Amino acid sequence: KVRKRSTDPQLPNKRLQQEIKKRASADETLPTAKLLLDAVISQSPVPMAVVTSDGNIEILNEVGKETLGLSDHEIKPGMELSKAKKLWQTFDAEGNRIPFEQTPPILALEGEVISGKEVRVVRKDGIERWHEIDAVPIYNKKGNVIASFMAFPDITDRWQANESLRKAHADLEQHNEKKSVALLKVSKELQDEIEERKAAERAVLEARKYAENIVDTIRDPMVVLGADLKVVSASRSFYKTFRLTPAQI
Repeated sequence: KVRKRSTDPQLPNKRLQQEIKKRASADETLPTAKLLLDAVISQSPVPMAVVTSDGNIEILNEVGKETLGLSDHEIKPGMELSKAKKLWQTFDAEGNRIPFEQTPPILALEGEVISGKEVRVVRKDGIERWHEIDAVPIYNKKGNVIASFMAFPDITDRWQANESLRKAHADLEQHNEKKSVALLKVSKELQDEIEERKAAERAVLEARKYAENIVDTIRDPMVVLGADLKVVSASRSFYKTFRLTPAQI
């Protein structure tokens, strides 16, 4: 069967008008979405920024400017991020300076997602602040990256508190280490003293045994008394002469 063509001359015009209205609606939606995004970011208490795919700063809210110590005439929408980046320096948690191409908004433009990256920012006035950065790429319907979004809340107070805890822990570890060394030293000194006393006791016993041997060699009866006048030792001739045993004296 052959499909009959429409004889209504207004039908193509209606379709064209519908397509025009559809595209006009889509074109109107884009500025509206951008206005909404601008409003949300500008009113946020968290520092935020949007960087376009060509590396220009599209949005930087007021709290973000304040955090970075920048005025409106120093940084404006459309300014190249590479030029604006010269107004501050960024370092990682280990103290290494972060190259421009490794900064979170640039990495996000390459499709990477940055989450919870702690960085130290040194402003042009010398003030140092710590920030926790989250950055994500923004895609269009075709799946192409058209911009990157970044939030960088100030965590200076939290970081300083954590640093104080780390320092206190390190000091405690060092104190415990010094205490352990001191205890080992005292223990060593006590052990040495004990060994010295044992050596002295052995010397006394040897001297006593030597003296007793000398006493035994004497033919005449001989007895050795202590300070309390008790018999300490006696010669064999003493026991034989007086017919006594060691147990009896």
